[in-house]
Amino acid sequence: MAKQLGQSKGEFFDKDAATSMAVKVAKSETVIINQTKQWLKEQEVIDFDALEKNDRGECKRNKYVVLIKNLPYTATEAELKEIFERHGQLTRFMISPFNTLGIAEYASKSMAQAAMKNLAYYKVNYVNPIYLEYAPKGLIDSKSKSKRDKDDDKMSQEEAVKEEKIDEVKHKQSRQIFVKNLNFDTIEAQLE
Repeated sequence: MAKQLGQSKGEFFDKDAATSMAVKVAKSETVIINQTKQWLKEQEVIDFDALEKNDRGECKRNKYVVLIKNLPYTATEAELKEIFERHGQLTRFMISPFNTLGIAEYASKSMAQAAMKNLAYYKVNYVNPIYLEYAPKGLIDSKSKSKRDKDDDKMSQEEAVKEEKIDEVKHKQSRQIFVKNLNFDTIEAQLE
């Protein structure tokens, strides 16, 4: 990062410098965000117009594409790809230059779902837990319209609503809470 700002590491971390550390960190984050956006535009991966048009709260999710966040800087693309390939066939896998964002596109929904289930909060290199989410529909550009995209277009709105309800039920059923240090006299009704 110091190289990106035209400084040596010593100058970057100098606490006695005229510029505060908070300002240096903010500048660094801005550089990283801008370079990641530029990389996404160059790769022709994300449709930024679609991102601005849609409300994030109401957007539907692409169940084939997983966004990977909070990657450790030391992780390599090859080792991350190997981790995600354990859960199914990848049609596309990309990592941004500063390891800020990864994109894993699977051949089927079940493969993407397996990755989401098994790799959520997975610690890469025993360092940081990664955060996963499905990419918003229409956000990730496909190089060619595949059979699955045509199948998704044919799916009626009723079937999509049913599928979302089933996913919500599965998600609710998969949650568990562990409560420790309870008194032996505690009963389940008291916890509810």
